[in-house]
Amino acid sequence: MHILHILHSILTFFATPYFKMSRASALTWVVLITNADLAIKNLQDVNMAHAVYIQYLEERVRKGQQKQMKMRNYAWSCAILLLERIAVIEAQARDTQIDLAEKEEELETVRQAYNHAQARIVSLENALSKNASEHKDHIRALAMSNLAMLKINRAQGDELKNLQSQVGDHAIARQEEQQAEAQRINMKTAKIEAMTKQRKMSRRVQETRQHAHRQIIMAHADKIADLEKTVTAKDKMVKKLRSKVASLERIATGAIAERKERENEVLSLQAEVGQMKEQVAEGAVTMVVRQLAMTEQLGAMEKRAEEAEEQVTSLMREREENAAKVHHTICRLASVHAKQMADLEARKMNVDAPAPATVIGKRTSESLDFSVRHVGRQRRSGVQGRQEENARPQKRVRW
Repeated sequence: MHILHILHSILTFFATPYFKMSRASALTWVVLITNADLAIKNLQDVNMAHAVYIQYLEERVRKGQQKQMKMRNYAWSCAILLLERIAVIEAQARDTQIDLAEKEEELETVRQAYNHAQARIVSLENALSKNASEHKDHIRALAMSNLAMLKINRAQGDELKNLQSQVGDHAIARQEEQQAEAQRINMKTAKIEAMTKQRKMSRRVQETRQHAHRQIIMAHADKIADLEKTVTAKDKMVKKLRSKVASLERIATGAIAERKERENEVLSLQAEVGQMKEQVAEGAVTMVVRQLAMTEQLGAMEKRAEEAEEQVTSLMREREENAAKVHHTICRLASVHAKQMADLEARKMNVDAPAPATVIGKRTSESLDFSVRHVGRQRRSGVQGRQEENARPQKRVRW
């Protein structure tokens, strides 16, 4: 809008006749120029801001594309790993389905046994109810018959009393017959009681059987509950395996990245090995020259070793000779020491006797000192001891 106003003012200014500019027109021209400069600066600032914002958007788009590529590669790798793991899980699921099918077959067998046991219990209860009703009816009939017999017996007793009053002997015989009949009735009642006891025992046996069947059914129900628990545990195991699969997939992605890094390291190491092989091929000639020089040095060293062995043998011979000499001198010194001790004892016995010459004592002390130092040299072993013996000045003993 500012630009349009500026253009309109410029056109109107140039459209005036003879280009007559007054003071007011000059001021308006200055104001328009300043407004135009400000508008141009504002537009430049806006354009710069738009350019910066466009660069920022382009960078964001580029970063988003890079991230999208990374996510796509990661998704492909994850998809491959997931497919592999899904194959493993499907195999495990097949195994679990087979196990579940076996468990379901066992459940079916247990359910069939449970249903059969329930049907058996129902049939036994029906049979018991029928037997109980039949036994009740039979017992009622027997009781009614017993009551009728008792009534008959009472009537017969009354008749017997009347007959006894009338006929004594005949009444006594009749009474005996009645007693026999009463005994028979008592026997029948005893048999009936025995039958009732047997029926009670059979009822108890049936009740014990029913209790055993119920216990078996409860055991089957416990087995069914255990199988359901195992099924729930298997489901939990499957969930844990799925979580492990997810963690393994994460580890696999990290391992793939590490593998790529290691492959790059291997390639760099192979390049270094190629360089080393080239260096070895170049240094083979120098090694041959060095080996020839080393063989020459070894020949010289062998010669020196032979000379050193000869010197060692000569030194060992000298050492043995010196040891024999030292042993001889020690024996001589021991004999001299014994003589001196005898002289000292004689002096102690004879205090006024003159003292012997002191030259022998000096000579013996020097010889003893020399013998001790010589033995110390002999005890030293190795090349250092021999070098020290050769370096030191040896004293000759004068006897």
